[in-house]
Amino acid sequence: MIEAGISVGVSEDKFWRMTPRQYFRQMKGEGRRLKREGDARIEQAWITAMLSRAKKVPRLEKLLEGDKPEKVSVEEGFARIREIAKQAKAKREAECQSEQ
Repeated sequence: MIEAGISVGVSEDKFWRMTPRQYFRQMKGEGRRLKREGDARIEQAWITAMLSRAKKVPRLEKLLEGDKPEKVSVEEGFARIREIAKQAKAKREAECQSEQ
């Protein structure tokens, strides 16, 4: 277990001060980060392959446009945050129930 922690950047000292819950949370977060990074690499490889086959390369500005953030009111933003927090709490409670 300590080798896995060290491999994701947890110092040996920090490892011994962590609770099992903190350790598994850290490992889960690192796993998600590595998955995102791997997905980004695959996406980049795909884009590179597609651009190398394109008869006409699009302008850089067109490629960088991406999705514009949706404009929402402050009230709507807070309502969304509250809903996300409510869902996260329900998920945590369900996980705690399944651990028992």
